[in-house]
Amino acid sequence: DFESAITVKLSNESRVFFQDPETFRWSVGRVLAFHDDNREYLVRFPNQRRELLPEAVLFTRWSQPISDPIELLAYQLNETPFWHEGRFSCVHNIYQQRKLCLGMPSLLSSSIDLVEHQFHVVRRILNDPFQRYLLADEVGLGKTIETGILIRQYVLDAPNSHQVLVIVPKALVQQWKLELKLRFDLDDLLDVSVHVVSLEDNEAIGTVGQSAGMIVIDEAHHFSAWANAADQNLVDQYQAIAKFTSDTRKKVLLLSATPVLNNERGFLAMLHLIDPVLYPLDGYEAFKTRVDNRQAVAEVLASLQVDESNYFLKQSLDSLEEFFENDQRFSRLRKELMELIDLDVEEEHPRRCELIRSMRSHVSEAWRLHRRLIRNRRGEATQALLPGRSGCEACEWSSTDQEKLESLYEEWRIGLGEFVYGQPQHRPLAAEFAKELLEAVVTAPAKVGEIVEGRLQGTVAVGGAKSLPLFEKEKEALESLAKQARNWEPFEKQRALLNLIRQLKTVLGGDVTVVVFANHPDTADEIHEFLSLTEKAVRHQSENSAWTQVLGAKTGYVLTCDRAAEEGLNLQKRSACMINYDLPFSPNRIEQRIGRLDRFGTGKPIKCYNLIAADSPLQRQWNHFLDLGLGVFKESIASLQYLVEEQLRTLWQEFIDAGYEAFDDATSRMSGEDGMVKQERRKVQLQDELDSGNATNSSMTGAFEALAKFDLGSTDIGTAIDKWMVKRLHFRRTGETGYSDSVLRYEMCVKNDLRERRGEKTSLMPYHEWEFFFRKCLDNEIRPEPPVISQTHLMTFNRQDAQSREVPLARIGHPFINAIDKHIRLDDRGVCFAMWRYRPEIQLENPTSIFFKFFLIVEADESAFAGLKERWPET
Repeated sequence: DFESAITVKLSNESRVFFQDPETFRWSVGRVLAFHDDNREYLVRFPNQRRELLPEAVLFTRWSQPISDPIELLAYQLNETPFWHEGRFSCVHNIYQQRKLCLGMPSLLSSSIDLVEHQFHVVRRILNDPFQRYLLADEVGLGKTIETGILIRQYVLDAPNSHQVLVIVPKALVQQWKLELKLRFDLDDLLDVSVHVVSLEDNEAIGTVGQSAGMIVIDEAHHFSAWANAADQNLVDQYQAIAKFTSDTRKKVLLLSATPVLNNERGFLAMLHLIDPVLYPLDGYEAFKTRVDNRQAVAEVLASLQVDESNYFLKQSLDSLEEFFENDQRFSRLRKELMELIDLDVEEEHPRRCELIRSMRSHVSEAWRLHRRLIRNRRGEATQALLPGRSGCEACEWSSTDQEKLESLYEEWRIGLGEFVYGQPQHRPLAAEFAKELLEAVVTAPAKVGEIVEGRLQGTVAVGGAKSLPLFEKEKEALESLAKQARNWEPFEKQRALLNLIRQLKTVLGGDVTVVVFANHPDTADEIHEFLSLTEKAVRHQSENSAWTQVLGAKTGYVLTCDRAAEEGLNLQKRSACMINYDLPFSPNRIEQRIGRLDRFGTGKPIKCYNLIAADSPLQRQWNHFLDLGLGVFKESIASLQYLVEEQLRTLWQEFIDAGYEAFDDATSRMSGEDGMVKQERRKVQLQDELDSGNATNSSMTGAFEALAKFDLGSTDIGTAIDKWMVKRLHFRRTGETGYSDSVLRYEMCVKNDLRERRGEKTSLMPYHEWEFFFRKCLDNEIRPEPPVISQTHLMTFNRQDAQSREVPLARIGHPFINAIDKHIRLDDRGVCFAMWRYRPEIQLENPTSIFFKFFLIVEADESAFAGLKERWPET
């Protein structure tokens, strides 16, 4: 509607077009000033020409991309090659980024290392119209990073309509917010459209869950356990979130490294959130049968190899047949393969190899647990990405108080063993209480009195079911134990800890960060208070993120943690080591502790230093069980956690009778080539192979390598941007600490005496365009001083600096690069140029004839080139 049009004043540096009324030739210039009285503009044209022209004779372009650059050539409005070279360098680099990231700008612009397995995970999910997956990578391989990339991509794809709900354990809320802020540049959206809430915050979950387009649940195995909890409130909370996730239009990501073996009920509850139709909660028995049969199928599939002899290959096919009775494809493949086996063809026979591979792929696809489960294990492919583990060292300390305390515990245990020997029905409850009491004796003697009081007064139900009867003279034994515990002093152990920390700093360097784990919060508080007297000590706290200063610090800190820091926390640092102030009687907790440091992106192998009482056979043998029996200090046992828990129930029942010797027996059962650990690892590997099948990412490996290679040229990326923004548009690039600093910002400037003396010019972009296109990356909190009139936030083109100095990475997906990409397509400068060359040595028969050869460089689509050929077919 023409009547709704309003008059506006063009900003300085606006591009304007003027047609000479006498020659009808067009000229392009830029506005220098506006005279409001007579509504005239002072315009600068090429070759220093200036004219004062009425508003009515000037034209300006609309904000649309140039569809046909040939029109500019026709009107002779093209710029010099200088402009084209700068424009081409910038546009080509942005194009390369967009091309190589394969539609994943969030991956390229996140402040993370580019890692192949994460590249494949993100691409697989983004290529799926239903982004509902269980990310089950082993601890430390980057599930949080993969999820952060996907959250950022969702934000980029739906900048005005996204709503993200991230549900995490309470201890991880601050860490998640910090990760989304520093790695994925989502600080401005936190608590606005990206909400990170604790698992217990029912009000926030209910408020955001309804409208959330993406729901993320971290440590999902904890939440899924609520589906089968005895507490109806927990069941109701599970059902409430399951109702939100049931909408298949929502993106749902569950994060859990929990294996399926020995955890079928919990795993079914997780899969139910992904696909409630295929995995109903009341289908447990069928699901359990399927998992059990999967193991048998996986065993046979392992022998279905192209180099297997025909004799054994036939046996494998016979074993598989019972699982594929009505499968026509399997029957057809089996029949043809059996015909070749009967002919006893060579193992290298092409058709034989092809049939085996096809059958393996079909079996894997048919028995895959879920097509939306993605799991990466530690192995050769990830070995270079993780620090690994270099074992443990037992550091002994002496205390007569501890020796006497454990001696009194042993007297009580012997009495308990005699009691349950005659009443075996009490053995499971007795074993659980013996473990609970021993853990207090070893890790937190101050808590022994509280446990004893609960036992004697019958206020504590052992095992959550019923109280364990007191045996004869148990009251006297427990009272003696509690009295000794009250007299126990921690000074000797704390002094041993301090000496160990100082030794480590001497050997490893003063900048090493030492992470100390204690079982109980009160113990961790005491350690922190003691170490603060002489060391740079920091206490981990879930409620705030002040402790995170140790991760970026270059000087050595001592970070003290309790069990709240054992799960999900990122404590990786290239110079860090770990001390177990105590060893709780849960190998899976020890695994989680080590997993805080043995994570993606760290450097040296993690070695654990375990404080062990010198005269304690209990502590010494438990340490041997962890080290030699399970091998937790040398290799991750994350995939064995349910086997471990199952075996521990047996161990503690044996402990009642045998004492610490039960640890020796368990070590023998679990270790060795024929031990239970090796057997379980083999089962897990077979299950993983069944889930993965023959599908590989080899077709995308080249794509990742091309992206990684391009990204290494961070200097080239910055140079390409500078050729346009600095060299052509005269913006100023300023480093945070100096001109050459890689952490930088871009500044819009106006010419003044100082800039003129330096040969600097006014930035060639109208301020209203700068403010409109670049508003998301402008730093409005700092008031710039002339000649600067506006500036961006800090950024960097260097991936390592982005991580170490906690600034955003300038790639596509970053608002500054996105703004350049959008604005440059509306700017006609450098879109095309034409040149002719005068050759006087060429003699022409007809001197009145003049020939030109044009060299055209244009930025256009195919239709524009078609128009070019139509106009000048000889070109």
